[in-house]
Amino acid sequence: MPGWLVEPVGKPGAEQAPAGPVVPASAPPQTSAVLPSAVWHVLVAEDHGLSRQVAGVLLQSMGHRVSFAVNGAEALASVAGGGIDLVLMDIHMPVMDGLTSAQHIRALPGPQAQVPMVALTSDFRDDLVHRAWQAGMSVVLSKPLQKCQLEAFLSTMAEGLKPLSAPL
Repeated sequence: MPGWLVEPVGKPGAEQAPAGPVVPASAPPQTSAVLPSAVWHVLVAEDHGLSRQVAGVLLQSMGHRVSFAVNGAEALASVAGGGIDLVLMDIHMPVMDGLTSAQHIRALPGPQAQVPMVALTSDFRDDLVHRAWQAGMSVVLSKPLQKCQLEAFLSTMAEGLKPLSAPL
């Protein structure tokens, strides 16, 4: 597993302790992933303007629609409104942090509660990665977000991620 992609472990009932990020032996390959023709509506929840802009440009360059939220409360409202296929959410945000927002999203009624969520952080402490999983995040990606990192994640999710929103 690439070091920049962390799948939290230690599910309830499992006897494993949560694992921290894996340090890669080499950088991820720079090849472009082949993504499905579907256009996903991705919500980027990030309080830092430059990080929002970078994520938006990367996603749009891959053909996806992008919406933005500057805190967890806005992210929750956007997901609750429907039509979001994937959420990229910073863990540390004002008003409502990403973990609290993720917990509220998982408690929503209907299909919105099942939207895949990706935690974005530069803080890879074992306990934070485990808390992200407990809050309902699918995976944790490191910041700053890189295109190869995002492409690799989207390609692993491509088979299981079916757009909830209508095509453009």
